[in-house]
Amino acid sequence: MKKKFFILTADSESNPARLEYFDSEKKYKNGQTAKRSIVIKSCFSINRKTDCKHKFVVAVYTNEDCFPIAFESEEELLKWFIPLLEIHLADKISEGEELKPIYEHVWQVTVQRKDLGSRKNILGPYRLCLNTTTRVLTLFKMPLSLPLELWEFPVMTIRRCGQTNHQFFMEMGRGAITGAGELIMELEEAAVAQNVHGAVLE
Repeated sequence: MKKKFFILTADSESNPARLEYFDSEKKYKNGQTAKRSIVIKSCFSINRKTDCKHKFVVAVYTNEDCFPIAFESEEELLKWFIPLLEIHLADKISEGEELKPIYEHVWQVTVQRKDLGSRKNILGPYRLCLNTTTRVLTLFKMPLSLPLELWEFPVMTIRRCGQTNHQFFMEMGRGAITGAGELIMELEEAAVAQNVHGAVLE
């Protein structure tokens, strides 16, 4: 994997805290423009990504896409992950509250044109997010824009769920916001679909 050079800038009167990356430290020192610059507080979520081939990955979810960053060790990952979370959650959590993402799990999914997807017009790209404290799954329509288009499903309203290859399905009970029926979602690969299934069943 080709290494990149990252800079985390602090909040200032003129600029909000940003994560910026360059092809190399040399290009940064030569004053070249960053290949990408992300305002941390405007991000949707910042999470550890556990369903990919690299073990130490932080996923920065913007309103448009996901920007993954791979690290060489747990120690190196935490040196970046904790400050990123502190900046991102500064206005969202109280002093002394546990520092963790609002959604512990975030997955990019494509809802299929079947059953509830078709009947309720829940189609195409969404973010599927799980809050493990409230045990609520939320589907956010992508790309994100205000007002947010979302569907919330308490895990207790799911009759059953499962995974086949790179698809994850949920059979909803009558108590769900959609009413009874099935939602089928396609993920990037089978390992990610397995990760969704395991997290929902926990």
